[in-house]
Amino acid sequence: MEDLRNSIVHKNLEMKIKLLGIELADILLVLFLSSVMNLIFGRTSISWIMVFIFPMIVGVLLHFGKKNKPENFIIHFIKYHLIPGQFAARDKALNEDKFRRHIND
Repeated sequence: MEDLRNSIVHKNLEMKIKLLGIELADILLVLFLSSVMNLIFGRTSISWIMVFIFPMIVGVLLHFGKKNKPENFIIHFIKYHLIPGQFAARDKALNEDKFRRHIND
């Protein structure tokens, strides 16, 4: 029982894995983009641009574009712009007429 009270707790368990300042998920995204570009443009004359240069540009843009942003910013940004409709910070179950009558009384 004494061992649990005096055990070492690591503080960075929830820290994102980064390599050269880029999150691991972003690196995997860039590598996936590079492999897809290799499948599409692999035998063309512009293959070195599309396979190497374009994913590097995307990686640099991700690195500088995500600075000081919260976790999963890109995922939330894409979801926000792909889902049609209007986002509001009010409860749908709230009946506004009853609420207005209650305030005016």
